[in-house]
Order: sequence, then C-alpha cells, then structure tokens
Amino acid sequence: MLLLALVVVFSTVLMPCASANGANNSSRAAYSGTLRVYVAETESRWDDDWGRPFHYAFLGFAAVDEINIADLEVWDTTLTWDASAAGFGDVTEGNLTVFAVLFNSAGHIEDLRPGYGYWFTAHDGDATAAAHPGESGRNDTTAGFTHTVFVEEGSATTCVNCPYVADALHDIHANDGYPLHYVTLVEDRSIPAQNRLNEYYNNVPVPVGIFDGGYRSMMGRDPGGDTRGEYVSRIEACGARVVPPLDMLLSVTWLGGGDLEIEIGIGNGAPASSAPNALAAPIGDDLVSPGYGHPYQVSTTDPESDSISYQFDWGDGSLSEWYGPYASGETCTQSYEWDSENVCDVRAKARDVWGSTTDWSASLAVSVECCIGTIGNLDGLGIVDGTDLTIMIDVLFIHPTVPLACWGTADCDGSGAPNPGPMDVDGTDLTIMIDHLFIGMDPMPPCP
Repeated sequence: MLLLALVVVFSTVLMPCASANGANNSSRAAYSGTLRVYVAETESRWDDDWGRPFHYAFLGFAAVDEINIADLEVWDTTLTWDASAAGFGDVTEGNLTVFAVLFNSAGHIEDLRPGYGYWFTAHDGDATAAAHPGESGRNDTTAGFTHTVFVEEGSATTCVNCPYVADALHDIHANDGYPLHYVTLVEDRSIPAQNRLNEYYNNVPVPVGIFDGGYRSMMGRDPGGDTRGEYVSRIEACGARVVPPLDMLLSVTWLGGGDLEIEIGIGNGAPASSAPNALAAPIGDDLVSPGYGHPYQVSTTDPESDSISYQFDWGDGSLSEWYGPYASGETCTQSYEWDSENVCDVRAKARDVWGSTTDWSASLAVSVECCIGTIGNLDGLGIVDGTDLTIMIDVLFIHPTVPLACWGTADCDGSGAPNPGPMDVDGTDLTIMIDHLFIGMDPMPPCP
C-alpha cells in the first residue's frame, strides 16, 4: 500500500447529524449493530518511524458480533481471547487494553478522501468502553458528549508523517478530558490491522484518522501544522452526535498465559447493570476487646447475579480494601482488630463486577472496651478460659516485650489500680488465673 511519505492535503468527510436513510438509529426502539472487541498492546512492541513505541497498537479482534437489543432490554456476553492463538503469546497482563465498540447497523457510503475514490460503507460508532485486565470500563457521557468517541489511527513503522498524527491524538487523549479512546492500526506489522484498513476502509493510505467508524475522518496531517486542532474539531463533532440511549459496560480479567476473559453488558434505554441489592448492617459482636481480631459478616444479592465485592468502614477512620469477588448471595467474613477503647459504627457497601456500588449499609454499633465481664478475660470473649491463660503465659515468658492492648484485664490482683501497666502483671496474677481455672475455682474479680 502506498504510504504518505510527504505531507498531504488533508480531507474531511462531513456527515449530517441524521442521514436520509436513518443512519442514527436514535429513536427509542430496538437497536441493531456490530460489536467489535479490539485487543491492543498499550505500549507496542513495534516502533514508529521515529523509533518510539506505538500507543494502543491493535493486535486483533476478540469478537465481531452482530447484535440486536430490544428497547429497555440488556444484552450481555462473556468471551475469551487467547493471545497464543492470535500470535502474541508473550503479552503481559499490565500491557494490554481491551476496547468494546458498538457500530450502528445502518450504513452510509462515504469517501475517505473525496475525489480519490476511497469509498466505503461507514457504520457510525454509538458506544465505546475500554478496560485493562483487572478493571472495568463504561461508555462515558461526560464533558457534554453523548457517548465515548472511538478513533482508529492508521499508521505504519516506515510512515514519516504518522508520528505527527500519533502525537496529536495521544496528547488529546491524555490531556483534554474528552470521553475518548483510540487504537493504532499498524498496517505493516499487524495482519488484523492491515485487513481493517484494506478490506473495510478500502485500502486507505496512512496516516489516517477514522472517527466513530467514519462519521468523521482525516487523511494525512495538516500542512498548516494544526493537526491537533483538526483532530479536536472532529472529536467534538462526533461527541455531539445524537446516538441511541446505550449504556455499555466492559470488564476484563487476566486468566494467565495471555488469556483474557471479557465480559460485556449493553443496555438499550436501560442501565447495563444495576447495583447489588441494599445491604443489612454487618453481623458480629457488638462488645469486643481491643488488640484481638473480631469477625464480621455481610452478604447481599445482585439483580443480574453478578459477582460482588465488599468494603467495610470500621468506624475508627479506617476503610478496608475491597474483598472479593464473591458469588451473588455468598457471605463475606472479615476480621478487624481495634487498638484502643472506642465506640465504632461498623458498616459496609457492595459493588458488582461493573463497578455499580450500593450506598453504605446501616451501622452496627460496636463498643470496644478493655474489660468485659471480669478481670482475666483477655481475649474479650466473655469467659476466662485456657485461651486467656495462654495469653497470660505468652505475655510473661514468651513475648514479654509485646504489649497488651489493655493491661488492666491481666492485673488480676489489682496491684496497679487504677492505671496498671506492664510492671503490674506478674506471677501473682498468673497464679490467680490458674487457681480460678484448675484449683479453687474462685471467681475472678469483676471489671472496675
């Protein structure tokens, strides 16, 4: 294919917001389109003409599916991508990006460079979501855009003008805050990229930018030096286009060995995913001692039976990490250790694999008290038993430099009252505990 080695006069394809054949497909009705799932290397193994790695270099399609979604319905699918089968078995988890793009089934004939005969059937992009492995993404409508715009950048390793276009697009993507994603179709390194440019876009020369499947385009770079401004105008025109009311979610999981699990949900006039159902307050002890882990349980269900993760607010200023995912309805149990006396409101929230999150649950008021019931109840579990004796022996003889959270519960003879410390816990206190458990069974002193 002829590469544009010289600066060429750019061309623009301008389409009206609504074509005569109804290409927008934007009324509240059943939606039909083609879902293309692109897999790209975030920082490419291939270098451009200036010796720099391409960004988001297209490796291949994980899926190309014709889909139909009734009004107010949700369509979803789960698929896998095998890097080895695609010829890229050495990919790494942290260097992949997946793009799900929905192109309208209604087409219109366009010329990528009017007068030169690069005719093709454009199918406008209506929704885009992107995610790295371990993350989820959503079709974004911020910045006044009706949808996330998708750009296919045609390039090649020996194209002298392509780096100018690449720099403009990458800078816009990184700094301008638009809902925007793009892939680079490196035609002389990637057979799938070559096929996309040749078979679908009619052997178009590079560099070329194809916006939302052909709703806008630009061949070459601006001879006046404002390639960036030309790209911005096309991106903003795409973002203002009336599109069907689509909500699209994408979740990507690394399965190891280059394999990806890709989950996609698309709602037509409806959310692609609802948040999990509301949580009840966590279940667990409401009277505990500091210095020891105490378990708390939560669970809920998800309307679409999606997997669920949970986060706890422990009421002392600490938020947990997200635990999970758990199956819908499965119980999540996590322990927490408070370090001092307090009254803490423990609560939790849940989110599904798409990032849809509940509000905080009702709170469980937990009183963290140094002494519960009687002196000698070191673990705060209500009775003095062999576990408390083991803790006492450990404090005195095995790990004497490890402090107790509450020395008062171990000061069985009250020698350090009212503010006992480590010097007040000794063999006399151990003898009192042994006598209580095994000899005289005398009751332990009550908490002060």
